[in-house]
Amino acid sequence: ERYGAEVVTIRSATLECVVTRRPATREEALALAREHFIYCPDAVYQGAGTLSQLAAVLMASDVWHFWWD
Repeated sequence: ERYGAEVVTIRSATLECVVTRRPATREEALALAREHFIYCPDAVYQGAGTLSQLAAVLMASDVWHFWWD
Protein backbone atom coordinates (compact mmCIF):
# COMPACT_ATOMS: atom_id res chain seq x y z
CA GLU A 1 0.00 0.00 0.00
CA ARG A 2 2.79 2.39 0.92
CA TYR A 3 4.19 2.34 -2.61
CA GLY A 4 1.05 1.64 -4.61
CA ALA A 5 2.38 -1.80 -5.54
CA GLU A 6 0.29 -4.06 -7.72
CA VAL A 7 1.34 -7.64 -8.34
CA VAL A 8 1.45 -8.20 -12.08
CA THR A 9 3.25 -11.54 -12.37
CA ILE A 10 3.48 -14.59 -10.13
CA ARG A 11 5.40 -17.67 -11.20
CA SER A 12 6.85 -20.63 -9.31
CA ALA A 13 9.99 -18.73 -8.26
CA THR A 14 9.25 -15.09 -9.13
CA LEU A 15 6.96 -12.25 -8.26
CA GLU A 16 6.82 -8.90 -10.05
CA CYS A 17 5.13 -5.70 -8.90
CA VAL A 18 4.47 -2.38 -10.57
CA VAL A 19 4.62 0.56 -8.19
CA THR A 20 3.09 4.02 -8.47
CA ARG A 21 5.11 5.64 -5.67
CA ARG A 22 8.84 5.02 -5.40
CA PRO A 23 10.75 5.78 -2.19
CA ALA A 24 11.28 9.54 -2.00
CA THR A 25 14.55 9.65 -0.07
CA ARG A 26 17.73 7.61 0.14
CA GLU A 27 16.94 6.75 3.78
CA GLU A 28 13.47 5.50 2.85
CA ALA A 29 14.94 3.49 -0.02
CA LEU A 30 17.52 1.86 2.29
CA ALA A 31 14.82 0.90 4.79
CA LEU A 32 12.77 -0.58 1.93
CA ALA A 33 15.84 -2.41 0.60
CA ARG A 34 16.26 -4.05 4.02
CA GLU A 35 12.63 -5.22 3.94
CA HIS A 36 13.02 -6.40 0.35
CA PHE A 37 16.19 -8.31 1.34
CA ILE A 38 14.47 -10.06 4.26
CA TYR A 39 11.71 -11.23 1.93
CA CYS A 40 13.99 -11.97 -1.04
CA PRO A 41 17.74 -12.21 -0.26
CA ASP A 42 18.49 -13.13 -3.89
CA ALA A 43 17.73 -9.51 -4.82
CA VAL A 44 21.10 -8.70 -3.23
CA TYR A 45 23.02 -11.98 -3.43
CA GLN A 46 22.25 -12.65 -7.09
CA GLY A 47 21.19 -9.19 -8.18
CA ALA A 48 22.17 -5.76 -6.90
CA GLY A 49 25.14 -6.95 -4.82
CA THR A 50 24.57 -4.59 -1.86
CA LEU A 51 21.68 -3.06 0.03
CA SER A 52 22.78 0.38 -1.21
CA GLN A 53 22.63 -0.76 -4.81
CA LEU A 54 19.24 -2.37 -4.25
CA ALA A 55 18.01 0.91 -2.72
CA ALA A 56 19.14 2.72 -5.87
CA VAL A 57 17.27 0.22 -8.05
CA LEU A 58 14.10 0.62 -5.98
CA MET A 59 14.30 4.41 -6.31
CA ALA A 60 14.79 4.26 -10.09
CA SER A 61 12.31 1.60 -11.19
CA ASP A 62 8.54 1.29 -11.32
CA VAL A 63 8.86 -2.50 -11.58
CA TRP A 64 10.17 -4.45 -8.59
CA HIS A 65 11.28 -8.07 -8.94
CA PHE A 66 11.41 -10.81 -6.33
CA TRP A 67 12.82 -14.26 -7.07
CA TRP A 68 13.97 -17.35 -5.26
CA ASP A 69 16.26 -20.13 -6.44
